Amino acid sequence: MTYNEAVKYLLNIPKFSKKTSKENLAEILNRLGNPQDKLKVVHVAGTNGKGSVCAFLNSMLLGAGKTVGMFTSPHLVRMNERMRINGEVVGDEEFLAVFEKVRLQIEKMEPEGYVHPSFFEFLFIMAATLFSERQLEYGIFEVGLGGRLDATNIIKSPIVSVITSISLDHTEILGDTIEKIAKEKAGIIKPEVPVVYYQSSKETADVIVEIAKEKKTECYVLQDEEIKINEISSKYVDFSLDNRYYSCVNVRVDFPAVYQAVNCALALIAFQVIKGKDMTIRTEKPERYAALTRWEGRMEQVRPNVFLDGAHNLSGIKEFLAAAEQMECSGRKLLLFSVVVEKEYHEMIRLLTEHQLWQKIFVAQMENARTVSREELAEVFHQKTKTEISVFGHVREAFERAMEEKKDEDLLFCAGSLYLVGELKEYLEVYND
Repeated sequence: MTYNEAVKYLLNIPKFSKKTSKENLAEILNRLGNPQDKLKVVHVAGTNGKGSVCAFLNSMLLGAGKTVGMFTSPHLVRMNERMRINGEVVGDEEFLAVFEKVRLQIEKMEPEGYVHPSFFEFLFIMAATLFSERQLEYGIFEVGLGGRLDATNIIKSPIVSVITSISLDHTEILGDTIEKIAKEKAGIIKPEVPVVYYQSSKETADVIVEIAKEKKTECYVLQDEEIKINEISSKYVDFSLDNRYYSCVNVRVDFPAVYQAVNCALALIAFQVIKGKDMTIRTEKPERYAALTRWEGRMEQVRPNVFLDGAHNLSGIKEFLAAAEQMECSGRKLLLFSVVVEKEYHEMIRLLTEHQLWQKIFVAQMENARTVSREELAEVFHQKTKTEISVFGHVREAFERAMEEKKDEDLLFCAGSLYLVGELKEYLEVYND
């Protein structure tokens, strides 16, 4: 089997399955030697910022001389982006080898009545197996959806649990109130395992603290007033952190977005908790590794004054807008937008248009089967704004036109979906080749 055949096999597995169970997953992992238990695990849940927090912690642990595996989702262009070892994406051959090992184990178990794992479960099993085989010391695992029922929550005793910003998203699965969603995210909290969390609201904080008390674990909280933005430009944010668990000044992160200062601060606190439990870590000033962190698709500059941001829900759009509004621009601000149908795109478009930030908007229909049609997107935008709208049937066409019309002093932002970011990055890879 080739790498591409393995990817095709994985994509044909249902994303969710009611037939799979925690016991089913546990037995597959058990037959593989419980690889997840051989790592010092950092477990990260939340609505927005999970991947960025993982990336910051990955840089800090690597800076401390540790060997680190990182499992995140979704991928933007290629599936093996979900697994990184010591900062590098796992190669096709290694991805294929661990895929085959897991697949063969599952095939042996199916005649015994065990159920084939879901798409995400399969990838999680692969990551845990690979990190264990490589004898890595740390494994950073991002929750796929929610927390309490997520496949990654089979991890028994992480070294620290981290909960990022929480907001309403996936309400059809996680619940229709912020408290219900917070309860699902806080489901990753384990007995006597410290939890580091961002207080995105009093309601979410109350839920996290209550569950932490039940689990007899210590809470480490980050609040907005503890972060001071010193400078923001089109290339970076400089901030200071004054938190009871860790303080530092003039931390630079190479993302032009305030929300990345929050994610970095959360990672810094989590790193201090890890350091307190791992006496072999002697690194001082872990913030110096923050500027080395790269995380694709989150206010990522791909060309001069061209940014990609996977602002795929309402809270993500608000954070994206806050960043775009603060960036200085001597020319025009242009927007390229596309989204999938299950997102609250009417409200997303309302937020995008209410401050009249854009001098022109390009809307496009993605190749994804769940994309909102270009006609629907254009109609909703026309209802909300008098800004000029250009409509395209393909993301590539919209981007090419936007680049043709963009002047050097203009800023072009491409946002609305991680799938949009993925299509653009794939196009740019081919174009640049």
